[in-house]
Amino acid sequence: MKQRVQILHINNNVDPGGQQQVFMDIIRSINREKYQLDLVVYNDCGVYQKELLELGCHIYVVPSITKHFIKHVSILRKIIKEGHYDIVHQHASDCGILCNIIIAKLCKVKKVIVHSHCSYTKHTFLHNLLKPFLAKCHTHQVACSSEAGKWMFRTEFEVICNAIHLENHKFNQTEREALRKKYHILPNTIVLGHVGRLDPVKNHVFLLKVLRLYMKKNKNVKLVLIGEGALLEELKRRVRELGLADHVLFLGGKTDVHRFYNMFDLFLFPSHHEGLGICLLEALANGLICFSSDTLPIIPYVNRLPLEEEIWCKKIERTLLKRSNYDLKDYSYSTFIEKIEKLYEVVS
Repeated sequence: MKQRVQILHINNNVDPGGQQQVFMDIIRSINREKYQLDLVVYNDCGVYQKELLELGCHIYVVPSITKHFIKHVSILRKIIKEGHYDIVHQHASDCGILCNIIIAKLCKVKKVIVHSHCSYTKHTFLHNLLKPFLAKCHTHQVACSSEAGKWMFRTEFEVICNAIHLENHKFNQTEREALRKKYHILPNTIVLGHVGRLDPVKNHVFLLKVLRLYMKKNKNVKLVLIGEGALLEELKRRVRELGLADHVLFLGGKTDVHRFYNMFDLFLFPSHHEGLGICLLEALANGLICFSSDTLPIIPYVNRLPLEEEIWCKKIERTLLKRSNYDLKDYSYSTFIEKIEKLYEVVS
């Protein structure tokens, strides 16, 4: 029997998030008789841990490079050497991952992949400082969008768009009625939906301001927020201060988030920065009309707007609330996995 291609992914953790979702998509769908996928993380537990172990993934924990540099280098080098990996696939939001790439190259890994998922970092100075050096590491460079690629790389890169199971996200009227009943939302109430961690980059405060402005003309509306994060209590305080307590629902994180798009009438995504914005794809697959900030990567059918409350409010007022069937074949799982498996071809 031919030996499987040994692939080591490096990611932050095994909790829900954009980068983590990409890895989960790969390991769930790839031919595991041909490829062995293992994972290096900085935290030893998370939501996906049990499933990953069941899928045959070995999970290795290394100390944070910022807190334990020497330990990080030593342990990662040992993992790569002893695992005899053909490929190292590094998921990245900025060039702070350069050290990992150098370690993989020094271990003579056949293919070292840097996968850009973002177009922004809090560590801008460090990112710009390291960017020229990353370009000299001769890594295989891929990105979830053109914007994410330009942000990370100085040389050519391949765009592999994130994917979703289109069938799983199709609109379901029964689910819509059941969820609205569960959360005491009347059939004629307009529901503005958002999915994303409660983090400043997601710009939830902007959504609250848009809602308050919109309610001057129509109070029969609710804003439903799905996601967890450090800003929860602060956002709840802002909701009370703005007098929106009866119109905003915090539903927390969901492992079955695809069901909740059914209860929305519009999907709002005013992030300051995103590598792509996979939630927008999921919302489109559900047939929803989507608004995003105009700083985000271009996705077909998404209405990109400047971050001005009055513009968003007027756009919502003028929008006919109906679902559509969008052509999203470029974001299908089959296309995504086909490109990933081609990426994983290893030259002896």
